[in-house]
Amino acid sequence: MSADVRTEPIVHERQIEASPETVFAFFTDPEKLTRWLAIEATLDPRPGGVCRQTHLGRDGEHYLMRGEFVAVEPPSPAKT
Repeated sequence: MSADVRTEPIVHERQIEASPETVFAFFTDPEKLTRWLAIEATLDPRPGGVCRQTHLGRDGEHYLMRGEFVAVEPPSPAKT
């Protein structure tokens, strides 16, 4: 028997002093993501690909975040 899992979107905004290309790389490369934000990461950055991250909370507990990529679009210069 599997339990129903209720999920809700999480919206978190943060300003980072880095180029859009650098930020994109850190959210799509598991080695970079684990140097910065998560302690473990499995990423398949393509529509339908897996996004699984384990984070260490301030309380010392591990927190799992999992989902799938809906769209993956590298930053591009603004069109004028």
